[in-house]
Amino acid sequence: MLQALAVAARLPNGLTFANPPLSKYLLLGEYAVDYGVHRVLGINASPQDFVAQFRADPSELYLIARLSSAVIGSATAVGAYALGAAVGGRRVGAITAWLTAVAYLLVRDSHFGVDDALVTLLVTIGLVCCVRIARGGTRRDYVAGGALAGLAFAAKYDGIALPWLARWSERYTWRGADCVLAVTEVLAKRVEAVGVNREKIVVIPNGINPDHFGSEFDNEQAKRRLGLEGRLVLGFTGFLRDWHGLEKVVELLASANPGWHLLIVGDGPARDALEKRAMTLNVTNRLTITGVVGRDDVAAHVAAFDIALQPAVVDYASPLKLFEYMALGRPVVAPAQPNIMEILVDGENALLFDPRDPRGLGSAVERLCRDAGLRQRIGEAARRTIRSRRLTWADNATRVTELFAGLTGKRELSR
Repeated sequence: MLQALAVAARLPNGLTFANPPLSKYLLLGEYAVDYGVHRVLGINASPQDFVAQFRADPSELYLIARLSSAVIGSATAVGAYALGAAVGGRRVGAITAWLTAVAYLLVRDSHFGVDDALVTLLVTIGLVCCVRIARGGTRRDYVAGGALAGLAFAAKYDGIALPWLARWSERYTWRGADCVLAVTEVLAKRVEAVGVNREKIVVIPNGINPDHFGSEFDNEQAKRRLGLEGRLVLGFTGFLRDWHGLEKVVELLASANPGWHLLIVGDGPARDALEKRAMTLNVTNRLTITGVVGRDDVAAHVAAFDIALQPAVVDYASPLKLFEYMALGRPVVAPAQPNIMEILVDGENALLFDPRDPRGLGSAVERLCRDAGLRQRIGEAARRTIRSRRLTWADNATRVTELFAGLTGKRELSR
């Protein structure tokens, strides 16, 4: 059954089960039943056969998803009738059910087993419980209403997690692959630690698209376009989270040269805290947070950076922003940790700091801010690293196709 869940997930990996919405479990359960029926009838002899059939003709699993949505939609209409009847009688119930059914049929996405279909059903039934509670309902109505509210949240958001199944799915996928591509040597060692032969693991770091990040941008012109002319710009791109440590840079501004400015290209849950901290320290006018910008506009913003920040990073990751900074010749400040040091060399193509040192990030930033020659030297070296190590998506695609050709060649020889 676990194998069925994994292969029916289309792209089985740990994230599938780490924090999936409830609707994903429902759909996977239906696929698992389909897999079991195939095994009983002798249609598929193994999970690999099931995967191969899905890739050749996915219509059966798509049909299951549609049938599931049809059942959910019908149940929602019944719930809408119950809600309308409880509020205004049978006529109101009938009108409510009819309008719900029409709306459901007109929303094309509702036919494809999306999360909102299940959410609508759970919320509708939950509202029925609310009406009953308002009229002096029983303990069962309170329990049912609370449970349905929780399930509705779990159906839409990452409400239910099965870490053990996430770990199993991850190991199952890695061990069953002919070749595992890791973006860092750190990640490769993790893959090897779960029993994958090291010869099957290939490390290919992330890269950049030179069409977007390989062009020459004028730093001063980029600053003028953003209203930052005359400033020394510290820059960061990406989704803002607390663990990025950008509050340390905001605090640095409070005691630094008034001409230093922090430009954050992106948005995220840590934005409010950063803006409040800047207000407390009276440096609001030295902090710019653009919010989400179009992918094609990122390079023009990064071009305004005098120093590019990678304050923190997951210990096995290959950060995309890092390669974008480098391709544009921006001097990078980053933590001296193994995955980062696979690409960057302290004092050569970046300035690295000890992530365990509370003053490490600030000291590195201050050093670069005060040394224009160092900024230019490591920025140019960073750009050369992209070229010399061929850290582009096109080169990565070539590496993968060559690996694939080698694997298919081995299979042909073994026949």
